[in-house]
Amino acid sequence: IISQQQDLEKLAMTDQLTGLYNRYFLSSFIEKALSLAKRHKYPLSIVMIDLDKFKFINDNFGHELGDEVLVKISSVLQKNCRLEDIAVRLGGDEFLVVLPHCAQEQAIKKANKTYDCFEGPCVPDTIFSIAHRDRYKYFVAMYHDQGLAPLKALHFDESINVSLNLPIIRTSVDHGTAFDIAYKKRSKQTLSNISYINAVKEAIRLVKLG
Repeated sequence: IISQQQDLEKLAMTDQLTGLYNRYFLSSFIEKALSLAKRHKYPLSIVMIDLDKFKFINDNFGHELGDEVLVKISSVLQKNCRLEDIAVRLGGDEFLVVLPHCAQEQAIKKANKTYDCFEGPCVPDTIFSIAHRDRYKYFVAMYHDQGLAPLKALHFDESINVSLNLPIIRTSVDHGTAFDIAYKKRSKQTLSNISYINAVKEAIRLVKLG
């Protein structure tokens, strides 16, 4: 019974096509990893990967070949991971690699050793500007210097920040002024206020719990 339960748990946190960890596993792992990095004051870098023209491969050569590409990319990621690193398939053609004890410059060198396509470092949060997001498909974000940049990269429009163990309830949008910088060239109709609404909702929820 224990063996069956372990198999089911492994199945639940593994992407069935590639064998990498999945988004479900990442959601629980990343919180602990960031907490440990902050507590013990060591760098933690995250490499985000979005395959270019993958839809073209599926549309013109079929999903079977597309799956083969995903499997090969996953194999490259796994072969270049240390024992403490984890590679994740977020879904579709999006991947992510978590690199504990790896500073930003080291992460860029490691990524370039595999892909040869990175440059930087960049000023924190500027990667969320329209120019950077349109120009680059791969990002290396280091937690220790850039706060919650990895999480911003995943949920830029809707994430919030909650301060714990304070005599007051404090919630705020997670992106800060970076949102205004990233979206200042867009029309008012396209600006998203989801994160502001989420921050207010969470504050109300905490008040009710208190």
